[in-house]
Amino acid sequence: MMLQKLLRGTGIFALLLASAAASQAGTTVWAFNASLGNPHIQAYDLATGNNLADFEAPHNDARRGRANGRGIAVVGNTIYYSLADTPNVYKTDAVTHADLGIAFATVLTPGINSLSWDGASLWMLASHPNDPNAPADDKVYQYSPAGQLLQTLTLARPQNSNLARDGFEVLPDGRFIANRGSVPYDIYDAAGKMQKSVFITSTARTTGIACDGANYIISVPSFTEAGGGGLATYDANGQFVRLIALPVALIPFGIVDLAVDRAATPPPAAAPPAIAQGQVLNGASFEPGIVPNSFMTIKGTNLAPTTVDWTNFIGPNGELPISLAGVKVSVGGKPAYVNAVSPGQINVLAPDVGFGPVQVTVTTDVGTSAAATANSQQYGPAFFLWSNTYAVATRPDFSIAVKNGTFSAATVPAKPGDVIILWGTGFGPTNPVAPVGVKVPFGTLYLTASPVTVTIGNTPVQVFGAALAAPYAGLYQVNLKIPDNMPDGDWPIVATINGVSSPASTLLTVLR
Repeated sequence: MMLQKLLRGTGIFALLLASAAASQAGTTVWAFNASLGNPHIQAYDLATGNNLADFEAPHNDARRGRANGRGIAVVGNTIYYSLADTPNVYKTDAVTHADLGIAFATVLTPGINSLSWDGASLWMLASHPNDPNAPADDKVYQYSPAGQLLQTLTLARPQNSNLARDGFEVLPDGRFIANRGSVPYDIYDAAGKMQKSVFITSTARTTGIACDGANYIISVPSFTEAGGGGLATYDANGQFVRLIALPVALIPFGIVDLAVDRAATPPPAAAPPAIAQGQVLNGASFEPGIVPNSFMTIKGTNLAPTTVDWTNFIGPNGELPISLAGVKVSVGGKPAYVNAVSPGQINVLAPDVGFGPVQVTVTTDVGTSAAATANSQQYGPAFFLWSNTYAVATRPDFSIAVKNGTFSAATVPAKPGDVIILWGTGFGPTNPVAPVGVKVPFGTLYLTASPVTVTIGNTPVQVFGAALAAPYAGLYQVNLKIPDNMPDGDWPIVATINGVSSPASTLLTVLR
């Protein structure tokens, strides 16, 4: 599975989310600040960092001097909050700041570490036991606003982690995001199974997370970390966006939990999917046109209600799904195999259709898009890319061979004489004919039906072969050797099959 993890950063698996670019203006983030004395409840404008409210948590349990504030959830004008050493959930008025008493008591011990509101109920985590060497409670508890325990789930415990999670949020699609006592943050499905490990990370210690439907907002409690503290935002792909500095005098100890009032920002009315003009594309080159049994990308609006990929939805015998989150794609009247969906982009494996113009539609629970016309062609070779420029290249041991900095500081560029593997799609039929709708099994070598040639900087190179990669689907590997006398540089790398070439804009770094 190493290659699958590696390729999650490429055009196949990465989801380019339109919602990630949503404006942050007007978003109010509520924070619970442990403070150096009585804990404070605060509100900040996410666009500017301006402080909108700051008052002591009003219940007597929180006003006993250095009470350890913990969770916060905001529902309209009602603020729910918790403390690290009591099992109670407390309420206060967001406008008048009046104490509304204890909302209800829970079974959590010794207290409640984090709160989250899903639109109808509260979810929470237990504080770490008083014995620092005791293991943390791995459960998530769901309570009705009236205090009825609705269910408990156990989140898979990451390796080498014994701390109580103190950053937790229920996402709009019903999944969970939770940290490990600090970074990193992992994504869990609605049943508590880890879905995406190390989704968000940071060089700073963090605690507290909220999601406004487009961005993740994380508190950085100390101004000595990461060049300053405050609120850090991350996009829907888990990538850092910016740090919003907060007035240091207002957070002398640190923010321990965050909340966004979802009731104040209801989701927009559902609309049917729409494919953008000319946006049925090759899944690697993002050029117009598709190739049967290869990856294709569709861009548009309202294409999916959520973001998910097929990782947990492949059948026991490698069967690929034709629906994800209720999203289906028809290509030439046949169902496509849905690799990943998001509101702004869908990646699918094209079915076995003929050549020439084909009609493409997207169907969700809301409706079906107008048909878009795409040209289906036998060949459309293209390599997947790092940073939209550099070909995804590995050595035979799957170590990454790309220019330093384009993916990870740990990568080592390819050198003259190296044998490398290029990863792509659109290389056409195979011999023998590959199975359709399932992952390519081990044991049979599905070579491209026609030979592949490759040039690096217009220099022909030795190609050992090209074939579908097992155990994947629609993913081709091209094995080649970089010439021994290849000069250093960023060189165009072009593959050609049956007279059709991949984009010359794709680069490969060669560096001794």
